[in-house]
Amino acid sequence: MKLIRYGGVSVFNVVLGQSLLALFVVIGMEAALANLLAVAIGTVPAYLLARRYVWEKSGPHSIRREVLPFWVLNFVGLLLSTVSTSVAHDIWGSKVLVINAASLLAWFVVWVAKYVLLDRAVFKAKETEAAAVAA
Repeated sequence: MKLIRYGGVSVFNVVLGQSLLALFVVIGMEAALANLLAVAIGTVPAYLLARRYVWEKSGPHSIRREVLPFWVLNFVGLLLSTVSTSVAHDIWGSKVLVINAASLLAWFVVWVAKYVLLDRAVFKAKETEAAAVAA
């Protein structure tokens, strides 16, 4: 179920991020800047949705154990997608579909690794936490 929830949240994040990217390119922004802004805006809802809906966490946010690792993983996606959108822009110009495809491809590379790292390290299963508290 968690993987299905992760997929659902990812669909929302992709629609939001790609819509913002397309909008920024259409209004004339350079692809790299458009990608940077789209990712920066989308990271906050991505984190909050993943934390609450996918990993069912509530309460105080741990900067060191939750927020920082999540943002580092998003930064990796940002780097890859910025490079890919810049290359796409240099080769094909401001073609929105090409720039969006380049961004999607880069984020897909990060998607699986991000799920595994978030699940195993950042938002550990509730059973693990419950066992630790009980001990």
